Amino acid sequence: MPALVIRELAQWLAERNGQVIAGASPPALDRAVEGVVRPRRFLQRDLDAIDVHEVVITSIDAFPPGADFSLEALITTLAEAQAGLIVAGLPSREAARDPASYHTADALAFPLIAIPFATDLATLANAIDAHQRDRATQVARLARDAQTALNHARHSDPSLPGLLAACALHSNLTCVVEDEHHVLLTLAMPPHAPYAEAQIHDALGSLAARRAVRPATPGGLGEDIPVQRHLPGELARAIVPVVDRDAPIAYLSLLGMNAQITTATVEVLWRIAPELIGEIRQARMQVATPRRTASDDLRTLLTARLSATDLTALASEHHVDLAAAHALLLARPMHPSDQWAQMWVDRLARATPAHWATIWHDALAVLLTEPQATDEMLPQLQRLFTEDDTIPVALGLGRPTSTITGWQRSLRDAEQALHVVQRQPAGGLQRYADLGALRLILALQAADEAALRDFGHDTLTPLIRADAHHEDALLTTLAAYFAANGNLTGAARDLDLHRNTLMYRLRRIEELLGASLDDADLRLALHLALKIRQLRL
Repeated sequence: MPALVIRELAQWLAERNGQVIAGASPPALDRAVEGVVRPRRFLQRDLDAIDVHEVVITSIDAFPPGADFSLEALITTLAEAQAGLIVAGLPSREAARDPASYHTADALAFPLIAIPFATDLATLANAIDAHQRDRATQVARLARDAQTALNHARHSDPSLPGLLAACALHSNLTCVVEDEHHVLLTLAMPPHAPYAEAQIHDALGSLAARRAVRPATPGGLGEDIPVQRHLPGELARAIVPVVDRDAPIAYLSLLGMNAQITTATVEVLWRIAPELIGEIRQARMQVATPRRTASDDLRTLLTARLSATDLTALASEHHVDLAAAHALLLARPMHPSDQWAQMWVDRLARATPAHWATIWHDALAVLLTEPQATDEMLPQLQRLFTEDDTIPVALGLGRPTSTITGWQRSLRDAEQALHVVQRQPAGGLQRYADLGALRLILALQAADEAALRDFGHDTLTPLIRADAHHEDALLTTLAAYFAANGNLTGAARDLDLHRNTLMYRLRRIEELLGASLDDADLRLALHLALKIRQLRL
């Protein structure tokens, strides 16, 4: 794994009057440097031969006015694969005649570094190579020292907490092990740390940590940035997966003040992570029986059986921002299935992106972020439930809201929306926000279901009896008439009837009710009664 990144190279060049003047965003500064190259000319075939993650060195003289290959074109060509570009004599933004190159580097997050014009580029290239070799040697020594410290610790305390304590003492950093779901297993802090354990928990559960790019994989950095900065308390962490049989079984982190965490820290982690596989396996086995699952934790949050402090800590373990809006989605197959919900809890945990889910009574409950509950994203989740399953599924979605109390309210919303959509033969998705008057009816149902049922039945009795004896479909006709907002042509089209037939049925309804449909109070009562009947009360 490379021992040098642009961030560290820039610090080294700063001692030689170098400066990053464009493309200095955090992902760009963490690009790996695996070599140095000085192209003799800038032709596409020559640039294609440059290896990935090499830093390119040139002079501003290579881009005279009218040159076939401009500096901006070079930046665009190199941005995807190379680590950065060092240009001798590159003017500052303020002194540049054409700032387009700087804007392009910023837009592509491609580091553009200026060095003095008089710099000997061949000497600089050799010096960077030597510096990189020195860094690699230093990292190897640090890794050996860390492995030696772990081996010594095994003689006195071979448990995972004991080894982490030795790691924290040796590195003067907090050592953390999380399971494959990023739920904290154990941590050890160094003596006299300038931060408290509560700050470590805040950092691990912070939005900055959750939004960080996924941990690196061996062999390169690229977009897999293993250093997470800007965590609460001016903390940063290096993080790598602990891989067993080609699958991550845990994540190993070192946390400390921002200046303490470098790519060297990451490489030490890569070296010592395999040393901890046995202890991590044993620790997981020891907690396997009583250990709660992620599904259990979500169910605990939804039932609120803990104190507010404990609920907040539990959400933090799963890196959930309680200040952000979330919505609960409930799903249930239209045909009863004992194993359906558990199957989907497991499947959604492995999906990309993964979804936090649990079993709620006999339904599947899924916690969605507000962006996941948008009109653009919901159809993808809906298709996921039906793409390889012939069983129609009913889905009820609550309103997005923040805080755990809000989640519980969203869950009640989802229950009511699910209750409605299950009355439809084909299932489908129903949002609580789109229920309209049914929201009021469902609230009244909770207060006095019998009274609501009596109102609906008494209001529609004449039409129910007529349909039972003469099969006139008067209830269906009335529902279509209301759905079309009283438009006779539209209602007739929806019912596939002649307009005169529709008018005959409406007159028949008025005769049976002994009142005109022009009466606003009657229309309201009938509309509500039909909604109540829709719920099959």
